[in-house]
Amino acid sequence: MEGCVPTPSSIPGFEAANQLSPLIQNDSSPNSPTSPSWNGSIESFLLLQQRQREENEKRSQKRKDLRRETSYFEKIFPPSSLPSPPSAFSLTTLESSRRIFNEKTLIASIEKIEKKNRQSFVSLDELVSEGLREQQVKEREHEKEREREREVGLISMLSQQSEEQKEKEENEKEKEKTDEHTQRIDKFGFVLSENEQQQEESKKQKEREVARAEKWATMLSQWKTFATEKKGKLRQRCLKGFPDRLRGQLWKKLVKADEFMASHSVLFNEMVDKSSGYEEQIQKDLNRTFPKHILFRNGGSGQKSLYNVLNSYSNYHKELGYTQGMGFIVALVLIYMTEEEAFAFLVRLNRHPPFLLEGLFIPGFPLLHFWLSIHDLLLDASFPKLANHLRNEGVNSSMYALAWYSSVFTSILPFRYVIRIWDVFLLMGPKFLFGVSMAILKIHMQDLLRSDFELLMEKLISFPRNLSLPPDDLIKAASEINLNRVKIDKLTSEYYAKNGIQYNPD
Repeated sequence: MEGCVPTPSSIPGFEAANQLSPLIQNDSSPNSPTSPSWNGSIESFLLLQQRQREENEKRSQKRKDLRRETSYFEKIFPPSSLPSPPSAFSLTTLESSRRIFNEKTLIASIEKIEKKNRQSFVSLDELVSEGLREQQVKEREHEKEREREREVGLISMLSQQSEEQKEKEENEKEKEKTDEHTQRIDKFGFVLSENEQQQEESKKQKEREVARAEKWATMLSQWKTFATEKKGKLRQRCLKGFPDRLRGQLWKKLVKADEFMASHSVLFNEMVDKSSGYEEQIQKDLNRTFPKHILFRNGGSGQKSLYNVLNSYSNYHKELGYTQGMGFIVALVLIYMTEEEAFAFLVRLNRHPPFLLEGLFIPGFPLLHFWLSIHDLLLDASFPKLANHLRNEGVNSSMYALAWYSSVFTSILPFRYVIRIWDVFLLMGPKFLFGVSMAILKIHMQDLLRSDFELLMEKLISFPRNLSLPPDDLIKAASEINLNRVKIDKLTSEYYAKNGIQYNPD
């Protein structure tokens, strides 16, 4: 290798090369190893080899020439045709025979010398090659030793980092336990930041909440009547919101989760402990779901429940499995229900009319695209000036409303708005979600009309997260939007027909 010529002292066995000089003593070349000009370096040795090879080639050529002359002589005077000594040509024949004998003897001598030289060079080449091989073996051993040392160092470093990380996590857990008594938590279980204000309920509000809970308890006991004969009364009270203490029971009634549990009493227990193949993916998403809620913070009991419900559903509906958008919906429900109830709720919500939310998660997201098309239709009909402004600035609904509908507002609105929207959504169906979207746009319309593309994107993403009006006002504004229900029902019926489902707008 260029730049890496070894010195004689670094080649094991190189000294033995000088001991082979008797093998080539017949070569009187001044560049032989025994000549005074030999300086013992590898460069001189390699030059000597080159010169001796050239001399051998000359001798070989001379031998070939002699053979050609001998062959020519034998053709002219074959041995059988030579006369006996007494003949007239005895002197000439004798001289020719002597010359032939001398030439053959000379050729044999040359071949003998060349053979000895070749043996000498082969021996020297073998010694050099052996020395190089030994050096390469030693270098490989040294490299392996250095690699082992690096591995040991890396393992030691990783072990130290792991211990430091473990210690850091333990310290954080200890800090969380210590701060639990000092942290401020709202009535829904979310930890408040330093800038957020605790919304204390007045005595009058608490009394009104108790009265509403008593009314809804009566409605629960007569649910069939209100669900069939008194739908107007049910809708009117629903728009005012469910009592928080009864919300879980009312949500189950609206999606008929109780009926599913009654007919599949052991289904959840059969699914919960099975391997779905989505365990790792579900585990990764746990910390991203309502991270400020005390149930779903790192290591919270709600994370285990969330995992169990999602894994069970992945086993139940193997064609769909698990997708990330399910996490917020299940977490929302788990705040008000047990694991088994949440599982039944999710099955009814995803796989039964009028919701069929699995269309938000299956490949191609057909329901999501359908909802966005309805959103565009209503935006053009309700607020044409804003619709044109958004188009002129290059903003389409998928750039902002995709996040609104894909999680049914659970991941982009403050929790006090989410639960009120879901109260009405579960009673009235997906149509109410379009009213919420139009209400949000209407509230911020003037600000949006003054904005260019960059500001539009920033505001359309931030407005829902920073709503400050009372939840009652948002629900009222959404219910007052003209949704062109006939057109929506027709489009919805067509969508369900494609999926082989009969749509009932009531």
